Parts: sequence; C-alpha cells; structure tokens
Amino acid sequence: ARRPETITLKEIYLAATEEKKLMSCHKKPVLKACPVSSCIEGVLEEVVDGIEASTQSFLARKNLQDLMKKVSCGR
Repeated sequence: ARRPETITLKEIYLAATEEKKLMSCHKKPVLKACPVSSCIEGVLEEVVDGIEASTQSFLARKNLQDLMKKVSCGR
C-alpha cells in the first residue's frame, strides 16, 4: 500500500473517472446552415481541454495526506 502523501488527487480523479473528462461538448447533430453549429465543437474543445488541463494540474499539486490533515483538524 502507498502512503497518503505519495497519492495525488489527480491519480484519484483519473482512477475514479476512468480518464473521462470533467466536461465534454455535446454530440448533437451539426446544422450545416448554422454558422455556430458548424464550428462550436471545435471552438469549445479548446476551452474544455484547457479546463481539464487546469483541473489536473491543480489536483497533481495536492495529495491524499493534504485532505486527511484538513479532515482531522477538529480532532
């Protein structure tokens, strides 16, 4: 078993979500006559990828021990 300080929250997140993204773009049919519908997936994909990268970066800097300390602060 690993020590809590060696387990990042990113590892827990990825294990719990099975590497699915926190957010995703909808998969509705594209209406070719609509300029927004035609390109929104590509536009939002960059935003969604940025959110995912930021989230994983933040979680990588925290570990299970960090949470355990906060939970036990009242004891």
